[in-house]
Amino acid sequence: MKCDHCIFIEKTFSKILQRDDSTNREYWIMTEVFFYLHNSDICRKSKKSIKKES
Repeated sequence: MKCDHCIFIEKTFSKILQRDDSTNREYWIMTEVFFYLHNSDICRKSKKSIKKES
């Protein structure tokens, strides 16, 4: 189950995450938003982390 914050981040940053040429700055902004919304680097509701998947 996804929390509302994760859904928002997914909708907002989906095009950036799908691109192969996304920059470190774009990824950094996304992680900052994730951390700000969750007050942590892990979503407690969905147990999702902000680690970049390779």
